[in-house]
Amino acid sequence: MSAQHTADNVLIDLHAESQRNLLSNTGTNRLYLSGVGRLLKYKNDRAGKTEIWIKDFQTGRETMIAEGVFPQISRDGRHVAYIDGKNEAIYVVTLGENIPRKVPDARHLWGLSSDGSKVLESAGASDGLQSFDIATGRSTMLVPSGLYPMVYQASFSPDDHWVSFVVKTASELSQIFISPYADGMTPERSGWIAITEGRSWEGGSPWLSDGNTMYFASDRDGFRCVWGQRLKAANHRPIGAPFTVRHFHKAQRPSMINLGPPKEATLMFAMAVDKIVYSPTQVTSNIWMIKRPIE
Repeated sequence: MSAQHTADNVLIDLHAESQRNLLSNTGTNRLYLSGVGRLLKYKNDRAGKTEIWIKDFQTGRETMIAEGVFPQISRDGRHVAYIDGKNEAIYVVTLGENIPRKVPDARHLWGLSSDGSKVLESAGASDGLQSFDIATGRSTMLVPSGLYPMVYQASFSPDDHWVSFVVKTASELSQIFISPYADGMTPERSGWIAITEGRSWEGGSPWLSDGNTMYFASDRDGFRCVWGQRLKAANHRPIGAPFTVRHFHKAQRPSMINLGPPKEATLMFAMAVDKIVYSPTQVTSNIWMIKRPIE
């Protein structure tokens, strides 16, 4: 038996209910969109290098930004944060200026504010979350270490007044929360708002540009699919139950979540107002029968 994994990147137009391949054979495994979905940024390892590239959907132009990993793009599409693959430091660069600014004593990079002025990064042994203001050098603890085994996949809301994040609660279980954000203030645990119930594995928490809808991946129906949750504009509490954005149930239909562990590190999709971009993993197998010669 043999298994084949495919890794082309797929663009799904939610309005037209159509999809097409793009960035084929690039070795891409990290995908992000700016708020309006104009720019796609990804990690490319075609030539044995880990490079950050941006694709402009309007012009079709692709531009290399830097060598690095785990890139993030600001909602306005003007700033990119990434981890340097050589010294493991976090840098933020403004497109057009191309002068990287180093984030001192940074850990794992999760998110970037709308204007590129703050980053979300791990605290402690990846079991906490904090923000870092690039201009002032001030850190703000958002999720103290020790509450959960892991805190990850954090992102700012479009107005930067809220932060979403995922917490690992058990080996195959996780839960998505949001909390108010104010620079220099640690939010009270009682002020966190649960977006999911914590009864399945979920990951990723991109916000739509209006700040009133969130998307996430979940295996709550037994498959790895994309779901959404509408929020009240006044207090960002969930409205009703999560709704289906895109199912991946059919045989031979690729998943947007890598099959390899750890799950929390292999989510490979990005969403904007009208599109999903994902790096699928499709597994196909062949079985051969070999007839043993008669002795």
